[in-house]
Amino acid sequence: MRRRDFILGMTIASAASPLVAQQRLKPKRIAMVSPAAKTTDMNADSSTGYYRAFFQELSRLGYVETQNIIVERYSGGGETARYAQLVADVVTTQPDLIVATGTPIAMQLRTATRDIPVVSMFDDPVAMGMYRRSRILVGISQV
Repeated sequence: MRRRDFILGMTIASAASPLVAQQRLKPKRIAMVSPAAKTTDMNADSSTGYYRAFFQELSRLGYVETQNIIVERYSGGGETARYAQLVADVVTTQPDLIVATGTPIAMQLRTATRDIPVVSMFDDPVAMGMYRRSRILVGISQV
């Protein structure tokens, strides 16, 4: 009886192992959203310091774009009338994390979703009432 249970257990484990490996290898998706920056400037070689710093930190943590992380870039092109549609488009794609630059976009994203963590790159989002401290930590830990 024990031998059959062992063989059955090993059979189930070997059948499930490709599924577990596939889930572990699935890359995380980050939506990077800017109100005005060109999407081509949102990278590790950017002339903007916070983009360079963001990608350097991802690299330090072992995340390499196209290998184990996907970064989707969005821009409002500086046109505030486009922000609502931009926010809807980003939330519809259901990324694992949204990184937003600029107060107007970050606030609209915060209103549009409670399920997707939103990390903002601007001065003191807590003081602006954007996030509770625990929400920021949750967003960062899920990258």
